[in-house]
Amino acid sequence: MLLLKYILLNQMTNKLAILIFAHYLICISTFSQSVHVNVFDCIDKTKQVDLADITNRIQYIPLNSGKNAALIGRIRRIAANESYIVIYDDMTNRLMLFAENGFYLKDIMTKGKGPKEFIGITAIDVHTNNDILVLKNSEEIVIISAEGKIKEQFRVQGNPSHAKWLNGQTIILFYPYPDYLYNDGFEISFLDTKGKVLKNSLKNSLKHVDFNDLNPRYSCGWKENSLYYWNQFRDTVFTITQDMALLPRLILDQSKQRYSIELIKKGEMAKPGFSYNLGYVQNGYQEFRNMIFLALIYKDRLARIIVDPVSGVGYNLLHDYSKDHYLGFKNNLDGGSEFWPEFITAQGDMLMVVDPNKLRETFIKHQNAKMQTRFPSFQDSIRRNVIDKITLMDNPIIIKIEK
Repeated sequence: MLLLKYILLNQMTNKLAILIFAHYLICISTFSQSVHVNVFDCIDKTKQVDLADITNRIQYIPLNSGKNAALIGRIRRIAANESYIVIYDDMTNRLMLFAENGFYLKDIMTKGKGPKEFIGITAIDVHTNNDILVLKNSEEIVIISAEGKIKEQFRVQGNPSHAKWLNGQTIILFYPYPDYLYNDGFEISFLDTKGKVLKNSLKNSLKHVDFNDLNPRYSCGWKENSLYYWNQFRDTVFTITQDMALLPRLILDQSKQRYSIELIKKGEMAKPGFSYNLGYVQNGYQEFRNMIFLALIYKDRLARIIVDPVSGVGYNLLHDYSKDHYLGFKNNLDGGSEFWPEFITAQGDMLMVVDPNKLRETFIKHQNAKMQTRFPSFQDSIRRNVIDKITLMDNPIIIKIEK
């Protein structure tokens, strides 16, 4: 009897091991089969996709001040979760905390050289547990609670360009070109909340960089429980997993029409008289639900591309340049501002910051043109609750597309 139990237990253990190994192979296969996107083909392949085609969940969040003065000059950085919005204004030199409804709560940090002061804010992020991550002066991490208390503060190696929460215990620092030269050649470092380096990734072999102070554009956002990382000088987009692994996610197949990366590194884009007719330049990457968004400039005009992450097929949303030019998705939900994502929260929501007077101008223009909206009640609601309440000196408004 004991022998029979042992045999059965051994068989069950073997089956479990086989199932675990099979699951491992499936995961490895899934991540190793990177999707390819032909970028130039997407620019030329146009298709009308409007905002109502991807969502019916839109929210307008005016950044109000209540009785407290919180006049915003220019939003340089923004981070948000379900409870808070964190704003860095580099004109008034303030790091401000707002409630999720846009009501001003407090200043978290201001300009200066003290513990809760800064010369400049390089990056901000807010975790789902409400801990606020601040990379200040490109050299120091500060972790602050929503109540304003400093929980941790430490210096970091080199001069990272970006910092982000991976989870409540792990921070990711990004050292894109040419910052990795000051981080032992690694583009990404994982740290604990005390500043200890847990792991380095994405080694670069380049020893010398010839550039004209022009760092690449890059983005790192959430897609379910993992992060994606893209920068302008790489053709591969990476997944960053919770166990600190970097896996190829997407490969952007560039063509000869792309403007030379080597010239961009040397600052060619910044020279007067540069013509984008020489080629296209990709300057943005975001993901939302089952969509990938690529932002490009080509022939002195914008290209806004939406890509299927499974097939790699993409279309340029700006399909008719003979009509009124717009930035991305035409807003046929309520007739408000055109939309293109600037930030993706950990909850999977898309955010875009708009000037309130520009929003009102666009809304009135769409009304006068009798633009058809998918939900007429939405148009009446935005007019009564947002447009009619805008004044000349209002703060920016956040447009939120909910997951």
